[in-house]
Amino acid sequence: MIEIYYRPTPALVQKLTGNPSSGCMEIFYRPSPALREKLLTASGNKPAKTVREEYRYIRNGQDVRIPQTIGGDSVTAIGNYAFHGCRKLKTITLPTSIRAIGNGAFYHCGRLTGLTLPNALQSLGDSAFSGREALTEMTLPKSLNRIGARTFADCSRLSAVVIPASVSEIADNAFSGCPSVTLQSPGSGLFGKNHVKEYARLHGFRFEKR
Repeated sequence: MIEIYYRPTPALVQKLTGNPSSGCMEIFYRPSPALREKLLTASGNKPAKTVREEYRYIRNGQDVRIPQTIGGDSVTAIGNYAFHGCRKLKTITLPTSIRAIGNGAFYHCGRLTGLTLPNALQSLGDSAFSGREALTEMTLPKSLNRIGARTFADCSRLSAVVIPASVSEIADNAFSGCPSVTLQSPGSGLFGKNHVKEYARLHGFRFEKR
């Protein structure tokens, strides 16, 4: 099981305190224990301090494609803050194996418009898409069961989100700062309740049955 995450260059770390990143410079993945052992063996079993546990696999500022597998292990998660502040990122292709998107994974990726969520996705972390100014519509997969706090916060152009009946938890402020959003849902979920309709009523959002 592999988790993708992003690490800025040292020069960029300095800027991050007061100047958000202008683009993804380096993307890494964390190998599973089995793959790490394989890599250590291939390198002559050098001590851990001399063999990095993270291995860079891509370098691209605007268009990123995450592979289905790396070293034979499935890529199953986008880690916390993986692409945080990647303001040049426009499109990202996720493999069908992704089951979780972590907290702040695409936070403040203002230009990101090309993103289709995999059908196996089960959880969206807190602030996962917060601050995506270019986002106008989103269809969530039928496997999803949770939408975290501030997941779509401050997506000011967001007009419609299709939420499946499988979702049983939506955080109170998941859509804060989305003044024009309409929440759409196909029907009843757990115990015959339409959680999306009730959520929209309680938080003052428009609702459409779809």
